[in-house]
Amino acid sequence: MADPTARLNWYEGMFGGGERSKLKGRIDGLKYGNVWLLAGEPVAPRRRRERRPRHLQYRVAGQHVDDGLSVLRARA
Repeated sequence: MADPTARLNWYEGMFGGGERSKLKGRIDGLKYGNVWLLAGEPVAPRRRRERRPRHLQYRVAGQHVDDGLSVLRARA
């Protein structure tokens, strides 16, 4: 998804929660407590060693992981 708004809508629809806001008033994102999920335009790393996160990990409170996966699959 190239559109940051569409990306945030997808994450919000799949994982729920979060507070729609802008990091430092500039970059659209969802805030989960003190963790941001950002959906700005992709930025190339300046140096080879700099990397961007590639995986998200969520805890499924009070459920077995398979139950959480079933919920996500039903939303997809």
